Amino acid sequence: MTPQPDHRDPKDPRAPEGVSPGDEGSRAEALEDRILVQRFLEAKEAGDREGLEAAFRMLLLRYQERIHRLVLRYVRDPLEAEDVTQDVFLKVYRKLDGFQGDSAFFTWLYRVAANTAVDHVAKRKRRPLHLSDDPSALVGSPKDGEPRSGLSSETPDEPMLRRERVRITREICDALPEPYKTTLFLREFEELSYLEIAEVSGCSIGTVESRLFRARARFRKLLEERHPELLQE
Repeated sequence: MTPQPDHRDPKDPRAPEGVSPGDEGSRAEALEDRILVQRFLEAKEAGDREGLEAAFRMLLLRYQERIHRLVLRYVRDPLEAEDVTQDVFLKVYRKLDGFQGDSAFFTWLYRVAANTAVDHVAKRKRRPLHLSDDPSALVGSPKDGEPRSGLSSETPDEPMLRRERVRITREICDALPEPYKTTLFLREFEELSYLEIAEVSGCSIGTVESRLFRARARFRKLLEERHPELLQE
């Protein structure tokens, strides 16, 4: 499996921390988040419970669906994912005054969510950590600069083929060790920039690049070994 084109330079010095260069939507979202966090902290310091809960409710509404989706890809059980998501936001409520603002709020939130989900699965120990989603970004991914035509064209057999690709992607992702699994997931499925993944993972951009390269290489090797026919499509 080869890297997809990344038009967002993670080393661009003009990019605000946690925001991709030129992404005005992300810039606006990050600014709104900072305002809400500031309102939360000011209300907490002033003992304004109503203001505190109102600010937190806004943050909850903005990110609850995304965090639930993130958690669900780890635990895979919808009801269980709801419980873990609630646990994530409870932690955020209790620890928000520890947010330093040296990264975008959503990357800090993702880090809390990913750590909570991984810890939950580790404690559960009933089945290994899984990642699941539409595997079109992984199975049969084109090389950089190549069109993605082969995966998007619909045929009468496409629903069945898609289900099979999902099964194969889960199988191969399950065989990847951490932290390659999470790095691949955040890049391919969540489409985070290298800088954002570094902030979520608490590591350097260079480490993210190395992990992503190794994760893709291992994924492709396993795909070649177990399902070489998919690379010939």
